[in-house]
Amino acid sequence: MVAALVVLAVAGVLLRIHWDDLFPPPQQAAEQGTDAYRACLDKRLADIAAMREQDVIAAERAELFRQRAEAYCRAREGGGSVPTGPVLPGN
Repeated sequence: MVAALVVLAVAGVLLRIHWDDLFPPPQQAAEQGTDAYRACLDKRLADIAAMREQDVIAAERAELFRQRAEAYCRAREGGGSVPTGPVLPGN
């Protein structure tokens, strides 16, 4: 009985701590396309396109780089879309 109460208390504390992560306020959702994020992503995508044009990287690798660039800019500048997850080679 006591163990169940402790588990519920810990779950409640974790839920309280991560409430905004699980249910972001509308203001955060509106800020997801910020100019800083877009500038960061545009620069990274231009670099990837240049590498692709010069045949330095394959198309599959360019897609992986694009996803990593989105994640990097999202972490650095905030904003952006919800991550779709990495594309693993061979999938």
